[in-house]
Amino acid sequence: MRGDTLACWLTTRPEFHVVDVAAAHLAVASLSVYPSATADQAESAIAVSGCRILVTEKLFLDQALQVRDSGTTRLQTIVCLDGGNETTLSWQELIECEQEEFDLGDAAAAVTPDDLLTVIYTVCTDGTPRLVALTHADVIARVVALRERLALGDGWRAISWQPIAGITERLCTRYLPLAYGWHVTTCPDPGVIAASLPEIRPEFFWAQPSVWEEMRASVRARFQGDTERAAADRAAVLAALGLEQVRIAIVAASCPPDVVGFWRALGVPLNIEELCSQ
Repeated sequence: MRGDTLACWLTTRPEFHVVDVAAAHLAVASLSVYPSATADQAESAIAVSGCRILVTEKLFLDQALQVRDSGTTRLQTIVCLDGGNETTLSWQELIECEQEEFDLGDAAAAVTPDDLLTVIYTVCTDGTPRLVALTHADVIARVVALRERLALGDGWRAISWQPIAGITERLCTRYLPLAYGWHVTTCPDPGVIAASLPEIRPEFFWAQPSVWEEMRASVRARFQGDTERAAADRAAVLAALGLEQVRIAIVAASCPPDVVGFWRALGVPLNIEELCSQ
């Protein structure tokens, strides 16, 4: 219902985008639980945000049922994308569920800029849980600002590969693609991102400093630390990495200057952007 909050406890997979878009059209805020969350952490996020519906998968189902049955939250309905039990809904059952009097066009038209779009659940360094609520207007303002600052184009390719619970991943592979018609490929296992890049050859790619450092290490190992030789052969190096078509590359946190300099020398336009700042 309008004004409710829907929770997703999922790995990075296409169905998330379907669920999240549907929620946005209904003025339902979307909360994502980190895949690494414990049942207690998920229970806290779901309780504080008031979620009544949770979309999950078998990987997290036992913990999700524990949260629902704890009696400390408003959670009532669990949709399990790849199975479940007699107390949950399957993905197919959800798709086939119809309401004769429901009109999606009317529901979407009723959404206002002040309606909540997403609720980001984080834990501060002192262990205190924190909810950050963002409206449609908040997110649109960020999306427009990023397009102007980074000169983002239409129809680009991007990879969704990090936990969608964070605002950075939501901005980069959910909201920017929706606004500007990007093509998004999901990679459910962050551990294989290096192997996925040559298959997708993204035009927009973001990663934490550690990822850029690891990829730099692999290049330096290939050339025995000879950065100049790597730069001289940069076209082949970037093609092997799957980065030769990148138009905008982001390191979304402070990064050692020598790492940034290394990638720029290879022709990767690495930008330092605090995308997740509130």
